[in-house]
Amino acid sequence: ISMVDMKRKTETEDIIKALIAYRNHKVKAAKALGLHYHTLCRRIDKYGINYEQLKKENGDLKTLIKGDEEKERQDIINALIACSGKKEKSLRVLKIRFTTLNQKIAKYGIEEEEWKPK
Repeated sequence: ISMVDMKRKTETEDIIKALIAYRNHKVKAAKALGLHYHTLCRRIDKYGINYEQLKKENGDLKTLIKGDEEKERQDIINALIACSGKKEKSLRVLKIRFTTLNQKIAKYGIEEEEWKPK
């Protein structure tokens, strides 16, 4: 397998993970991946990612919201996962300060095992 194929496979997996983590919200997924929205859309097409199928399998953003606190907890976990466990990167996605992130992690009892890469 060539380096180009490996990069493409890895990038495809990262895009799918980010879309799932952000409940198919392309803008948030693009930010988490450090891409512009239109770049993400082009790569979805280029790599043959079936976005509509992902939406059907994972549900629409509005139907998955369980409650404000549960949603916020999950958003924090999703941001940390999408940013490979790097808190500094997830701050930009979540639009909060470092101390606020740590307070919310403690408040919601978010364990490192839920978001740290293995």
